[in-house]
Parts: sequence; C-alpha cells; structure tokens
Amino acid sequence: MGIFDGVLILSDLDGTLLNSSAEISERNIEAVKDFMANGGRFSFATGRNYTSMSYFYDCIPVNAPAVTSNGAVIYDFDAGCARRVYALGELGEKIARELLSRFDDIGIEVMLEDTIYVLKHDPINEMHIRYTKASAHYGGFEDIPKPWVHLLVTRDPATIGEVYDFVASNYSGSVFCQYSAPYFLEILIEGATKGAGARCIADMLDISYDDLYTVGDGLNDVQLLTCTQNSFAPENCHGEVRKIASHILPDNDHDTIAELIEHIRRTREV
Repeated sequence: MGIFDGVLILSDLDGTLLNSSAEISERNIEAVKDFMANGGRFSFATGRNYTSMSYFYDCIPVNAPAVTSNGAVIYDFDAGCARRVYALGELGEKIARELLSRFDDIGIEVMLEDTIYVLKHDPINEMHIRYTKASAHYGGFEDIPKPWVHLLVTRDPATIGEVYDFVASNYSGSVFCQYSAPYFLEILIEGATKGAGARCIADMLDISYDDLYTVGDGLNDVQLLTCTQNSFAPENCHGEVRKIASHILPDNDHDTIAELIEHIRRTREV
C-alpha cells in the first residue's frame, strides 16, 4: 500500500498549479507523479473547460475526473467525456439577452462543454481568450449550439457589480453567480459549484471527504475550500480565501502543489 492511498487532491489551475507564466513547474510535476505512484488520486477543479487545458495535458498526469467550468461539468479524462453536466440551458440565452439589452458595455462568453463562444466581445474577454490559449468561436445567438453550460460576463471592475446585482435579484434560486476575477462574473445553474463537484468526484471514487484535499486562490474557489476540512491556498490568494483556508502554502511561483503534497506526507507519516 502507498502512503497516499485513499487521498484525493483537487487543485485549481490559474494562480495555483499554474505559475504566473501559466506554466507548471518541474517540481510540481514530479511531486504529482510521486503522489500518484504512491496511491494518491490527483485532478483539477477549474473554471476552464477541458479544451482550454489541452496545451498542458502532456505536462502533468491526472488519475481522477476533474471539476471544470467552475463546477458545471465533471469531466473524465480516461473516458474522454463528461460524466455529469449541470447546464444553464435555455435560461442562459434568456439571461444573456436581458443583459445585452440592459448593459451595452459588457462582454459575454458562452461556455459549452468543450467550446467557448464569444457572444459579445470586449477588450477584457479578448485578453481572457489570449491568456487561456483557448480556441474560441465568435457568433450571435443563432450561431451558438445548445445546451449552454454557463456564462462569463466581463466588465470594468468598478461597474460589474451592477450586473451581479441585476442577475442575483432577478434570478435568485435559479442561478449561482460568482466572481472569478474582479472583471469576470460567472453565471451558472443553481447548485453548480466547484465544491459540489469536488464532493461528487470523491463519491465517484469512494473517497472519504476527510481524505479530500482542495487548493485554490480565487473567489470562485470559496465553495471548493469549504467543502472539506482540508482546504489550502497559495500565499498569493485573495483576501477572502485567506480567511477560510485551513492552511496557507507558498505562492504559485514557488511550487504550491509540491508543498501541499509534502504537507500530506508529513501528516500521514506521524
């Protein structure tokens, strides 16, 4: 038996596993390989869909399903398909039409299981597409296939709160809204969170929540960190995340995941 048998790590990508150059350090890669070789299960909990992770697939192994699209999709890398999808569906188009009629200075990305469509572009979502190295399509309402999984709304941080307030007040109980950055507002179906997805994967693998370890840096990781007692965040995390994480690790430019794995090793060797 390996020292990490029965342990599941789900890691955020941007700002956590990925360094500030959007790369994975060699130390993190080797630590994950050793973790898996000694019985551990490792995967991601990310706002990205799985195609926008493709450029580093060959860099780091995973041996568990991933939480993608901020909890809207549980993706199984071995099977090459989604295991579960929690989509906005027709509600997504309704909300997008209302937002575009009310706010003329926003951008909107429509997230499908495996594709990003830019419904209305602005400089912020253009920056987002470049950073994630995603292959995005551009089109109107009639061009975007169904079902829509979730929406990403972009706007200046000084005014994006108006969009949040509108959606929260008009769709309370139907959708879940969260910020993934000061200029990114995510709109998902109610119940779709990284935390719910993490517990879903633990259940799939018959792993106790006591052996579920989560790590993330942003506001869209709050539910991920509160779904287990083993919550970790890198030093570069958002201030609200720092308040809820049970442990703070070195920042994402100093091998956050390798340090997490060393922490788990020490606790299991006692």
